[in-house]
Amino acid sequence: MYKYIISRLLYVIPVLIGVTILVFLMIHLIPGDPAQTILGGEATKSALAKLRSQMGLDQPLIIQYFDWLKKIITGNLGFSYTLHMNIASELLPKFWNSIILTLASLVIAIILGVGSGVLSAIYKGSIFDKVFMAISSIGASIPVFWIALMLMWLLALQYPIFPINGMVNMRGNGGPLDLLYHLVLPAFATSLVSVAVIAQLTRNAVLDEIKKDYVSFFKSFNLSKVHINIFHVLRNALPPIINIIGLQVGYIIGGALFSEIVFSWPGVGQAMYTAISSKDYPMIQAGILLIACGFVFVNLIVDIINIMINPKLHESVSK
Repeated sequence: MYKYIISRLLYVIPVLIGVTILVFLMIHLIPGDPAQTILGGEATKSALAKLRSQMGLDQPLIIQYFDWLKKIITGNLGFSYTLHMNIASELLPKFWNSIILTLASLVIAIILGVGSGVLSAIYKGSIFDKVFMAISSIGASIPVFWIALMLMWLLALQYPIFPINGMVNMRGNGGPLDLLYHLVLPAFATSLVSVAVIAQLTRNAVLDEIKKDYVSFFKSFNLSKVHINIFHVLRNALPPIINIIGLQVGYIIGGALFSEIVFSWPGVGQAMYTAISSKDYPMIQAGILLIACGFVFVNLIVDIINIMINPKLHESVSK
């Protein structure tokens, strides 16, 4: 197992290098002159040349990449020419705010998705199962921004139960409870599609396990249904469930970007929206890089968890 974990950690290095290359090229191959965009159409040639030199745009592309990569490794995410400040000091606090929203959404997706999927499988054919299948089939195809707008309209405007924007009440003292209160709508909006997807796969995985012979074997010992379903069926169904949860993390990260814009949550998504509107290329580049690296590390964690809980996979890796 330890060899596998070390190999996965080493595998992350070329993946991250590939991510940096894609992010770098994605921004630099966009048509137009970033210096012209920043200074405007009335900028003089000397001003444009000076800014291009400051941004390193007058260097060959390969030199620009390695200069940018060296700065990234040392924690320098660049300079925002629209905000006139270092990107790290602006973006990193917002990145932690995005992590808070993503983790809250993930917790909701796991609890509701796995819980409803298990219940639907146990009570297959019941009214709950039929209603669940109908709702989850529809919910899996609804865009996050539409869910966010509907939740805002219903629970913040029509029935003002939850706040409409921000992380804390600017007139109050803040605190964990205030943060949780502001987190409810954006977290649920971000997680609901993933709840439907996780629930459907959990239901299928649990149904596959229930059909196996070992379930009948344990029933012959008069073990309770709850004991069999939780300690044996659900445990054996965990690997595919964890895989789909890992895949849904990427969707949740993307959905969180939309929820941040709708609910004015001060995260990377809102910063990216502002950067795209103002064509702040260094900020866009840094934001995409943080999101992509976060997704890579999440998949690494999912792989490690899978190898730890799945004995069969552990044996196959050890050979």
